[in-house]
Amino acid sequence: MDGPSWVLERDRLQDRHPLQNRPRLFCLPHAGSGSAGYYRWKRLLPEGNVCPVHLPGRDLRFKESPIANGEDLVDALHELMSTCLDRPYAIFGHSMGALLAFAWAGRIQADGLRLPQAVFVSARAPRRRPGPDPDTWLSADDDALLRSVDKRFGGNAHATLQDPELRAAFLPTMRADMHVVETVRIGDMPIAVPLYAACGDADASTSEQEMQQWERHTASHFDAAQFPGGHFYHFTEGQSQLLKWVGGVLNRHIGAF
Repeated sequence: MDGPSWVLERDRLQDRHPLQNRPRLFCLPHAGSGSAGYYRWKRLLPEGNVCPVHLPGRDLRFKESPIANGEDLVDALHELMSTCLDRPYAIFGHSMGALLAFAWAGRIQADGLRLPQAVFVSARAPRRRPGPDPDTWLSADDDALLRSVDKRFGGNAHATLQDPELRAAFLPTMRADMHVVETVRIGDMPIAVPLYAACGDADASTSEQEMQQWERHTASHFDAAQFPGGHFYHFTEGQSQLLKWVGGVLNRHIGAF
């Protein structure tokens, strides 16, 4: 599977725009989700060319098996997305996607490739909160898994996924993703890239104080912000304020792009 399969060609080619200096913004999803929600950002974020990243096991790749180990997923992302780094870009990741975004940026830096001009980490602190052993996410029964997800991140997955067919389609990816969250290694080496951390003010899974922990992971500029909403603020109450903030960051770095 090559790079353009992770980012659709039509999304990459939208940077052939009158504003040629618009950076690509690669967007990585939260656990159990695809990247479809990021498509609405295309009309809401004119400062960047939004490029949703499609991970195995969801969206147009739903027939593929999800990758259940965080390091394996970062390896695949890094190897197969390298062809997409031919133009200026930034990376946005939400929750699980935040960990993937930072780990991927670290791999890019280690290999001496073109660095992103900014990395946005949303709704996930770098330090792991005390919780179950990573293998628990793979072995828990369906009800226990869904209740754990609802308790940790908010939402109503347990009630929504009562239909056996929906569960059969959704749960393998959710199990794999929760294991990814617990097995991605952040490491101690800071990235030489501006790092921006954000979360919702009612997110039970993290806090503004915890998001400040990201500062030690950059050798460049750091900023943190909080927006209205819970864990999924980026697609709900806090979306407009978040995108205004992201757009402002992209504009500030426009000279570097």
